[in-house]
Amino acid sequence: MDFNSDDSASEEHLQPQPPPRSRAALAPLAAASFSAAVSATDATKAELQLGDEMRTKASDDDYSNAEKARALVAALMASEDGRNAIKEVVPPPPPPVDCFIINRASYETKINEGFCAYVRRNKVTEFIFILLAKQTIHANMHLLGGIDISWENEDEMINWVNQVVKVMTLSEQRSFFHEAINVSVGYQVNDRAWCIKTVCQQLRHILMETNYPTNYPTTEEGEEGEPLAINSREMENYINKGNVMRPLAVFTFDEDDIKFF
Repeated sequence: MDFNSDDSASEEHLQPQPPPRSRAALAPLAAASFSAAVSATDATKAELQLGDEMRTKASDDDYSNAEKARALVAALMASEDGRNAIKEVVPPPPPPVDCFIINRASYETKINEGFCAYVRRNKVTEFIFILLAKQTIHANMHLLGGIDISWENEDEMINWVNQVVKVMTLSEQRSFFHEAINVSVGYQVNDRAWCIKTVCQQLRHILMETNYPTNYPTTEEGEEGEPLAINSREMENYINKGNVMRPLAVFTFDEDDIKFF
């Protein structure tokens, strides 16, 4: 046998080994570890509970402040002086944007080749808003807003204009025709048929001429005016400023059936 060989396994085997611990000896260590784990869990639960309590208190404080604010506003609104005080510190909402909607389709060339737009209120379109203000004919409300005015042919359009003008007084008719077609204030009743026809021509040019609402109409001075249709950028600006679009009517028709004048 070679006693000079380096047998690490044998030396390791010869090292004295600690005696194995009994279950009784390990019990205190296990209990201590368990106690530490329970303490850590309890501490975590305490932190979570404290966080919940703080959040609940913050929520209660917010609710209490909101209630106080509502009570203060209600107290101010109860008197004229209070309402005036609110007006001084709270800016009024931006005014709504009056408009009407053109919903023009062409069934002969497929409906998606039609035209749809919000049309602004200005000097060119003001006479249409006068007609809408005097509209007494029963009409349903359109889902897009305003009354639903639908025409299947040119006669229905002329009849609509004629019936609306009929409810106006003579003075209102003179003012309306002057606004719509710039006729003399010396308008006589026997000129009514000619005026109605001319108004319908003007209405057709705005509602039914291809792409007309997107053009810049020329002013009396020969200058380029603002477009009649409200474009997407303007719409986005209105939304950002808080302006609400207020369509007073939706004109729906097949442009292939309105081919008069």
